[in-house]
Amino acid sequence: MARSHSTSERSERARIDRIQPGDLVECEINGRTFRADVAANEGDRLAISPICRNNSYRHAKPKNVARHWRLAGRPKREVGD
Repeated sequence: MARSHSTSERSERARIDRIQPGDLVECEINGRTFRADVAANEGDRLAISPICRNNSYRHAKPKNVARHWRLAGRPKREVGD
């Protein structure tokens, strides 16, 4: 019989699947909250680069991600504008 995943495990996995390199995340690790750029999504964790260099965290698990902002480009202008 296949192993069923708990609801929180599924929601964490789905949440990290949508995070792409270049996005911004707010992480909470060991009581510290900081924002970081996402360098890579490694499936079960994110490779991150903190914006403030006063911490040494370089990876975050899905449970550490508190907020996520997607990288969005400027709308393309049409030719002739």
